Amino acid sequence: MQIVMFPPTDPISADPHITVEAHVGSTALLPCNLSKVFNQTPHILWKDNNEVVFEKSINGTDVGRGYEGRVDVPEDELRKGNCSLVLKDVRITDNVFYRSFVMEHVEATNTDKIQEINRVQLNGEKII
Repeated sequence: MQIVMFPPTDPISADPHITVEAHVGSTALLPCNLSKVFNQTPHILWKDNNEVVFEKSINGTDVGRGYEGRVDVPEDELRKGNCSLVLKDVRITDNVFYRSFVMEHVEATNTDKIQEINRVQLNGEKII
């Protein structure tokens, strides 16, 4: 199986770069919207520095180390094209760039199309 990467300029993309502010201990919403609605659960992947933060597909959900119990993309929203990541209990260590991707299998060529959707910078600050 071949994997084909597409740049974030593809029409399926949302905003290419976003900054989100959040207080430590709060819940942050990392926005991600697809211009496409899916019949079944799309394969969505969120990464920080090439490490998996959250992955959801028809095969289930995978959560990266350190994010257990703190991240989700609600299923009902995902089917509408809203792939925003809910990050609970924000920590200072969460202050990184996050990248979201959608993956689709192309039967005709037996390849997986991986499309970067956007990049989100989280700025978490301590409450004084």
